[in-house]
Amino acid sequence: MVSELHERVFDPVVKDVLDLIDHQLQQTHCEAIFLVGGFGSSRYLFDRVTATFATSGRQVRVPPRAELAVVRGAVTYGLHQGSIISRVARRWYGVDSAMDFVPGVDPEEKKTLSRDGTVRCKDRFSVYITPGQSVALGECVTKKYMTWCYPRPLDCPLYVSDSEQEPRYVDEPS
Repeated sequence: MVSELHERVFDPVVKDVLDLIDHQLQQTHCEAIFLVGGFGSSRYLFDRVTATFATSGRQVRVPPRAELAVVRGAVTYGLHQGSIISRVARRWYGVDSAMDFVPGVDPEEKKTLSRDGTVRCKDRFSVYITPGQSVALGECVTKKYMTWCYPRPLDCPLYVSDSEQEPRYVDEPS
């Protein structure tokens, strides 16, 4: 009965948690996994995470009062905001830019002619921040671009991609 309950209720959620942990581990080097929060203190989750990830030498730990760890962390952050000096990006961040057209690489439907007569590729993903890049708190990441729209306002949305490889176009799936 208990085993059947685990399979029907907990296993789908635990599988999602294991998939999320695996995805995170593929993006960075990690020697320990801390399970926190209410579900993080579950013995069943601990056993499954340990069975899946401790085989590669990683430690899996549950801190005392795991159910309060998230709240305590939020309070500590609120009281000591200066303790975080940088953040590490987990995704690609960039903007839409018309870059040089590369025959044989860029599709013909993205080929466009700019006002200065150069052949460009529209919808290119111009990278601002790469996964793993550290950005200091308050740091401004800038790039210079030339626009033909001046003095009209320019709409410049920020694009985010979870792609493993550097995205080439802003409209490709991430």
